[in-house]
Amino acid sequence: MAIEAKPKHQPTTKSYGWGYNNYGGLGAGHTAKVLSPTRVGLPSGTVDVQGGTDFTVALTHAGQVFTWGGNRWGQLGDGTTQPRFAPVRVRIRGNPTIVAIAVGDDHVVALSKSGLVYGWGRNDLGQVGSGTLADRSARPVSVKVPGNGKVTQIAAGGACSLAIRSAGGLYAWGHATPFAEAVPASGLGATHGGVGTVTAPVRLTLPRGVHAKDVDAGQRHLVVVTQDGELLTYGVNAFGRSIPHKLALHRSWGRVNTVSVGDNHSLAITTRGVVLAWGSNKFGQLGTGSTDHHDQPVKVVVPGFSGRVVQVLAGGDTSYLQTPNQIYSWGHSGWGQNGTGGTDPALRARQVKLPAHVKLTGMHSGRYHSFATLTSVGR
Repeated sequence: MAIEAKPKHQPTTKSYGWGYNNYGGLGAGHTAKVLSPTRVGLPSGTVDVQGGTDFTVALTHAGQVFTWGGNRWGQLGDGTTQPRFAPVRVRIRGNPTIVAIAVGDDHVVALSKSGLVYGWGRNDLGQVGSGTLADRSARPVSVKVPGNGKVTQIAAGGACSLAIRSAGGLYAWGHATPFAEAVPASGLGATHGGVGTVTAPVRLTLPRGVHAKDVDAGQRHLVVVTQDGELLTYGVNAFGRSIPHKLALHRSWGRVNTVSVGDNHSLAITTRGVVLAWGSNKFGQLGTGSTDHHDQPVKVVVPGFSGRVVQVLAGGDTSYLQTPNQIYSWGHSGWGQNGTGGTDPALRARQVKLPAHVKLTGMHSGRYHSFATLTSVGR
């Protein structure tokens, strides 16, 4: 019988993390901030990693969810409020296969293969979607999203959650400020400290004939990518002023594909690979070389780079760009979240130094910390 020869060197996947780590959210075994990519351990088979303010959530290929880090609000979903330095599996009733996760400041929503939505964590503004304002929800609860069609996408803002159904309907719950202008009057529920809250999902009112393709939210604003590749925004900017409802896109940029929203700024990629940024720029998170704010999208230029952009990610006040084999970052870095070795803000994109002889397979961001997965081949 013939025996197939094996490659001399087998690829090995390694994970690196950097940034805020006060509650062990990096999974590095300590609580010191990390200024540049450092080896960390992610659950086996991890396909997505997202972080809140002080904790991390991982989704595996098998559809399981693991959490670690801070847990004051039950955001780890393990039935306690104790922090964890190592990943613990989240047990959801019925053991559904999870296909997507979305993480806010202190809460989590998850989407099952069958289209059901689950939530857990801080719920003072209704962001879990349980229909109440209970401060803690340490165990995952089922979220009843109304409407027709299967839920195909979820997202989370600082204290709100969102879902898109297959028919294009957009639903939201939690802190109402990011989307209050798109909520029917009957949908605004309880009042908490003078801020409208929505304790269970309600459908948002988009312009006639407009359907949502992609969505994300920050602390006070919501961004919708329409099926026609246009950008709609709701909410207020960092100064409390209403922001433009429809953003201006230069024809040469192409149509928008995806969007990623930080605390008070947003990033997008177009069909032509153009990276756009707009919003607050206090820490240089727009990458323009200044700290001037922009209510309309501006083109981000990465010095010395002209290749293909794989994705962009907006952290709290930090921005990231992934190419086929590099990561660039700019903006706030007080916790080392730029990954470039220091804590000074960067007004322009800088390359994050990754280990040599590796292939970048993934880039993931939390509010103040980030991860990269790399495949290395022995030499």
